[in-house]
Amino acid sequence: MTFPEILRKEFDKPLEFKYFLYLFFIIFVFDLTYLGSFMIFLLFLFFIIEKAGSGLKEIQIPDFLQWIFLIFWGLFEVTQSIVKSEAFFYYFVIIIIPFTIFVMFNNSKLSIKDLTSFFHMLFITGIILSILSFFISAQIGFDLKKRIPSIWSHYNLVAAYFMVLLMFLLSFIVNTTNKRKKLFYIISFVIVLFGLFMTQTRGIWLATLIGMMYYILRKPKLILPIFLTILILTVLFYGVIMDRFTSVVNFGTDVSTLGRFQAWYASVLLIKENFLFGYGFDSFRYFRDSVITAFFVILPHPHNTYLTLILDIGFIGFVFYISFYVKAFYYSFKMRKMSTDPELNKFSDGLQLTFVGFIIAFIFEPYFTVLGAITYMLWILISISFYLKNHFNNRTDLQ
Repeated sequence: MTFPEILRKEFDKPLEFKYFLYLFFIIFVFDLTYLGSFMIFLLFLFFIIEKAGSGLKEIQIPDFLQWIFLIFWGLFEVTQSIVKSEAFFYYFVIIIIPFTIFVMFNNSKLSIKDLTSFFHMLFITGIILSILSFFISAQIGFDLKKRIPSIWSHYNLVAAYFMVLLMFLLSFIVNTTNKRKKLFYIISFVIVLFGLFMTQTRGIWLATLIGMMYYILRKPKLILPIFLTILILTVLFYGVIMDRFTSVVNFGTDVSTLGRFQAWYASVLLIKENFLFGYGFDSFRYFRDSVITAFFVILPHPHNTYLTLILDIGFIGFVFYISFYVKAFYYSFKMRKMSTDPELNKFSDGLQLTFVGFIIAFIFEPYFTVLGAITYMLWILISISFYLKNHFNNRTDLQ
């Protein structure tokens, strides 16, 4: 075979989606919300072009009509928004990019081995971010009262990313028998836990704890190791933990907490006036002063995922949008109930724990947002849940 023939043979091979997953390594390490959205969209275009060669009819989109409605509803909300250019970017990041992620993962033909490699890559991103947090802490003299978001822009968003990794690491530890892999997961868990601690994000601490408590109810043998981990953290960082705890108990003197309560109240007042249709994207900062004239802290958003979505896309849009999360949550339970395969269970358990955690975390911060790459992580998890649900019955598809 001649060299040109070899090249032709190689380039005639279809592009495999699993190799492009490593783009997310860059996106999640550097928190590339803006650039990341264009990288994902470009990947989607390549994906569609590759599929066009074999026929677009092969593409399967679960809940297709629901997506069509949501895409057009989002455009309607753009027309309602105060600043149309900003609103379109919100629409692009919060609806269009999730759609592209959803389509690609559900047509990716990823094996369990591919998904495992993908999560190993994500664990490494968490290790890198946590180590960077350590070096930043060292530069400021290990002042543990300083919140450190590693190299992300927002404490709360990187904390949520750490939570996702911790939930899956815990699941991988429990469902893995290989001693070398288990050791890697345990070491990674400890390092990522440090990264989460350094963010000092109370809502995510609570969400992570509740997720782990839920896992204990299912697997009582985890009581001792999780209890010991919490005890060691409490002993080592007692002052910091108590400081964050008392800021919640004494919320009347904590400006951050009072500001959040005000933002929630202002959001509820606004929602009551336009419950079904909302106000358009990024609406809170334009309408908040119409219901409350003085704030303890001027906040750009309601600090709540549920309220933010209802404000921006109305209750109608909220129901369609959040239903993907609810279905993904349900599918993770259904898979776990029907499966006895630890290779599959490490994903269904991780999805369950993460979804439980975010139900709590959504109360304290908008996590479907243009402010960080956590939006992409959430939609990857939703997409994986749909993908596994639609393929795991034929286990040979996932070998």
